[in-house]
Amino acid sequence: MTKHVAVALLAGVVVTLLLVDYLRTHVKSTATTARARFLSETTLPPKHEVEAMDQQGGYDYAALQNATLDQWKPASGPCSPRSSLQRRTTFRRQTTLSLKKEDAASENLQGSVTAAITMGPFRAKHRVKHFLTPLEQCIYIKEIVFDTWVPADQSIVDFRAALGEQLMKANSTKARVLPGERGLGERFYVAEYVDSPFTLVLDDDRSMKCAEIHKLLLAGRLFPRRVVSGLDHRRSIYKCGSSDALFYSYSRNDDNLALTCGALLSTSLLQSYTQIIPKPVVGLINREKNCEDMTINWLAAHLNGDEQESCVIVEDASALVGPQGSESLSRTNTEARRDACVNFLRDVFPYWPVPRPSSFRVRIH
Repeated sequence: MTKHVAVALLAGVVVTLLLVDYLRTHVKSTATTARARFLSETTLPPKHEVEAMDQQGGYDYAALQNATLDQWKPASGPCSPRSSLQRRTTFRRQTTLSLKKEDAASENLQGSVTAAITMGPFRAKHRVKHFLTPLEQCIYIKEIVFDTWVPADQSIVDFRAALGEQLMKANSTKARVLPGERGLGERFYVAEYVDSPFTLVLDDDRSMKCAEIHKLLLAGRLFPRRVVSGLDHRRSIYKCGSSDALFYSYSRNDDNLALTCGALLSTSLLQSYTQIIPKPVVGLINREKNCEDMTINWLAAHLNGDEQESCVIVEDASALVGPQGSESLSRTNTEARRDACVNFLRDVFPYWPVPRPSSFRVRIH
């Protein structure tokens, strides 16, 4: 009797081990499949398809060599009536999509974001002291890369070295300082150093809590070819009376654009920017220190085909804002200069659509 019991127990153990091994293999395979599907959803069209879509034509980019934004500023004066750009014919009004936090398992999103911070010397200490640790502790953040800039009278080599020392003192495990020097028009060239499917683009006075990054990720998975940001970063474009000029608005609710001072983008979209946006356009953006955020919105609307929409706004997502200081570009980039940006982009990309009002917003529950 004892012998039969022992044999039965041994058989039971073997069956249990086989079952555990099967479940472990099955769960791992399921997670791998889910992550592969997640990665594929963020991919833009193949390069040859993008090039086929990219029929700019008709503009002499060499003429931008000595150009300034002033030539695209619309005439000043009263504006009446103000009219929004036309929505897609299939959507008469904007729809808010409700997503649940549990719609995607956290492990499938883990390490799927690189935070790319454009960092100047004025805010570096504050950034490292107050914003670095929360980003490092976020499970969705794979790496934090600092793309540095300095005023003309300072050494970028010295600043990079000083920033590297600050990161070492902070015991950073995810952050690194990128080599090279890029102007504002080249800020999305950081895609060369990113190997995660998404990039969280941040100015050096912005950061986000991990829960907010999660919200942007959920929306980004649903809209992988758009610029994804919070309500504070949405902007609109409108027309004025019978004039053909375009105007930029902080206050209207059409959601034509999402600012990239704190936004989530697929890394594939950043790569397309480096491949498609002509160097003379990038050069003007570098000189004027303006328009780079609108340019990638223009590109997104172009790549989204018939949708002709560039962004999606997550209504309940917000960014942390640090001190701006006197060197902030927002102090010099007046609304008139922002108006010039939208007219400049329409001019240099005559066969691209002006980004339509977004048909969707997203809310996370």
